[in-house]
Amino acid sequence: MYNGINRPILEEIANDIVRQDGLHKIDLMVFTGDLIENSDMPPIQVQYENWMSVMRTLTDAGIHVLCCRGNHDSDWPAYFGSDAYPLFKQPDNGPPGEQYMTYSKKHQNAVFIVLDTFSGLNEFSTCRINLPWLQSVLSDNRQPHVFVFGHVPAFKALHEDCLDDYPQDRDRFWQTLALHGARTYMCSHDHFYDRARIDDGDGDPDNDLQQLIVATAGAPLYPAPHYNGDNGIYQPINQFHAMQFGYMIVEVNDLSVTMTWMQRDNALPGMGAYFAADSWDYQVSPRPVSFPDVNLRQLISHILGVENPTPRHMLELTELSADDRMIRDLEGLQFAHNLHTADLRNNQIESIRALLDLDQLSRVDLRDNPLSIQTYCREVADLQQRNPAAKIHVDPPKHSLLSDCSANERDLDILSQAWLQTCIGENAFCTRSDLDQSGGVDLNDLRILAEFWLAIP
Repeated sequence: MYNGINRPILEEIANDIVRQDGLHKIDLMVFTGDLIENSDMPPIQVQYENWMSVMRTLTDAGIHVLCCRGNHDSDWPAYFGSDAYPLFKQPDNGPPGEQYMTYSKKHQNAVFIVLDTFSGLNEFSTCRINLPWLQSVLSDNRQPHVFVFGHVPAFKALHEDCLDDYPQDRDRFWQTLALHGARTYMCSHDHFYDRARIDDGDGDPDNDLQQLIVATAGAPLYPAPHYNGDNGIYQPINQFHAMQFGYMIVEVNDLSVTMTWMQRDNALPGMGAYFAADSWDYQVSPRPVSFPDVNLRQLISHILGVENPTPRHMLELTELSADDRMIRDLEGLQFAHNLHTADLRNNQIESIRALLDLDQLSRVDLRDNPLSIQTYCREVADLQQRNPAAKIHVDPPKHSLLSDCSANERDLDILSQAWLQTCIGENAFCTRSDLDQSGGVDLNDLRILAEFWLAIP
């Protein structure tokens, strides 16, 4: 080991990935744990920074680096949740106690889910994942491709410590993946490459998920696995095994996926030393877009001529005439990436969050909608920033006190002065402070002001 990593092999792999980037356009790389050896010397900071220095070969090439925590990777948040290492700071949208360890990331038509297989604990003998969080993320997902990563295998290969420590929990995890369209679970821990089809016993091998162990970035290599753990109703069936260094390329082409194991040729060290030794491909079925608002769903189905539009169908939507349709929720429109104009006047829309992923808009009309203050002051600005040439029409807030989208002492001063004068009769002072337009300034106006202050930073 060289300061906590096998630097020659890791550099060789990083350089070969960059070489492959010129052929396949690689967007991101996922490292499934045990980044470092974590021995007493050198200090752990030196080991992590040594690993990061090699990974900069990828980030300098525009390849984003995701990683999950292995049982050798202690003090994780200090390095992968820190602004001191911005290139390697991991997403922070996971469950409490697992910050920067468990998270999800949407990229193009896929969702990448990285799981901490130690439940966020510093004790690495407990091998479990946060299943309720995973189920919630997968239930909300509308991307056709689901890629799930963790450190330890779900089904025992060689190491005793894995998710079959709790086989019933493991089985629920595997069933959750199958239910939500995942086809693989990618992990490491055992130092070899191994691909196994996990037979679920239904007689159809084509719907079986596969477990891919790719722990081949420099650690000492292990012999072939036994698959003699508590497998429950499942049967792991080996498809390919290699006791070699290497990495995997995952190519996504619309609904098709090809996974290729790039294996080191020991007779040809250095650049170009890796060749395709194993490959597996599959296709996924497109998922229909979810429209919680029945009025919007019916309108979109009518426009596209499809009862259950998929994300691919939504790309055909370029114009939307939806004035006076009693629409409340725009969820689903985030897939209309080619939408240019949207007439949404005279509905019941409070939030336009679903539009914030769109960047081809030229005109959006949101007049005569009860837009929230947060929507008016934040979401509309975000939409305009993403579509700088677009003409966005909105009604200003009814209350002049809130129209500047600024929470400051001036707002409180106007309201308090109006209270002191009790707002008897008509005058501009009271009109500006009567936020609920009840005819007087009262506690409800203070509530409205407080909500506004909380909404605007």
